[in-house]
Amino acid sequence: METPKTGYQVQSYDVPVKRYCQTLDLRDSPELIAEYQKRHDIMQEYAPKLLSKEEVVAIVQEKFADVIATKNKGQIMKTIMPELKGKADGKVINEVVTELCNA
Repeated sequence: METPKTGYQVQSYDVPVKRYCQTLDLRDSPELIAEYQKRHDIMQEYAPKLLSKEEVVAIVQEKFADVIATKNKGQIMKTIMPELKGKADGKVINEVVTELCNA
């Protein structure tokens, strides 16, 4: 899972490992759980931290104030996503844009 622009996408691997660790029952295989927990911990250490909702609001209002003024959600998302892709969760970005459009 390598992309030419960003190299390996650690973040996309982290979620399935975390979800798998949470679904395992301790009675099943403690060794397997320990292995996946170790993988998850390593991913957490090297994976980029995602921006919080407040940070996304600040960036959007600072850099994209002219686009937000249009209140066109599609145009706003099209402009913002290249800047914030991989830095913030898409759901958070969508939520912020929706709030700013309705404000």
